[in-house]
Amino acid sequence: MPTFVNDEDYLHMLDIVATNYGTLPSEIAKLDWADLVVCVAALKTRSERLDKLMRKTNRKKQMIFPTINLTDLINGL
Repeated sequence: MPTFVNDEDYLHMLDIVATNYGTLPSEIAKLDWADLVVCVAALKTRSERLDKLMRKTNRKKQMIFPTINLTDLINGL
């Protein structure tokens, strides 16, 4: 059994990236570190864009009704 299977943080990261890109965690695990870093950075950037949009909307006192995706909540992105 590979040693990374015991690293819970790594497994969470694989799950989050795989879920967002619609692939299996085992496929993400095959990526080299540079590609994995790009995937994680892209997901972080997407989260930051959403946060910026939410702050902008709140300043304008506009109503926004986002749909809640439970998967996004557990991913913590």
